[in-house]
Amino acid sequence: MWIEYIIPSNFRLQKQIISQLREWIKDLDERGLIGGFAFNHYYSGQEEKGDLRIRFDYPEEETITVRNELQDKIRQSIPEYVAKGQSWDSKEEVLKAYESGSMCAFLLWERVGKERLQKVYFGDYPIIQNQRLIGVNSVPLNFQMHFIHGMLNSLGIPKQPNEEWLHLFALLESTGCHSPEELCKWIKSQPLQFFKFFRRGV
Repeated sequence: MWIEYIIPSNFRLQKQIISQLREWIKDLDERGLIGGFAFNHYYSGQEEKGDLRIRFDYPEEETITVRNELQDKIRQSIPEYVAKGQSWDSKEEVLKAYESGSMCAFLLWERVGKERLQKVYFGDYPIIQNQRLIGVNSVPLNFQMHFIHGMLNSLGIPKQPNEEWLHLFALLESTGCHSPEELCKWIKSQPLQFFKFFRRGV
């Protein structure tokens, strides 16, 4: 049974909180209090408000111990926080996908802590500024782009058609488009320099 806890916070605070909770969540797993975990960042901009959603797969019923410990830990950053769980239902493959993604994120942050990876790899990067294309071949862009392909490739997931469709659906979702026609309009609305770059080839 998956239970979700919503933690209102901006993007910066979301990253800080999940980083601070990483060892505690791993400890919950080792104590057998949870059967799995996942988390997601929700926000519409770097400084705008959003929320962090932490999900636990409880072996049977919601564990009060976990909820109370979570509340105590969040209150170190948000003093008035009250942990209220709600059901997190979806298809099994979706639940497992988010869980796997969260486990992967923890592994990568662990490697950052051991200085096996640079923290800058996970940073933001500008693309267009003052109608000029910048940030191309930046360290974070290179890492993130090749990480996605490297992970899929390492799992034996083919570039064609699977990875192509994944990128297409991700673009539809991230732009808020609901049809190929809307996506075409969104693409045409982008600054010309962006597409001049892609015509040259990445």
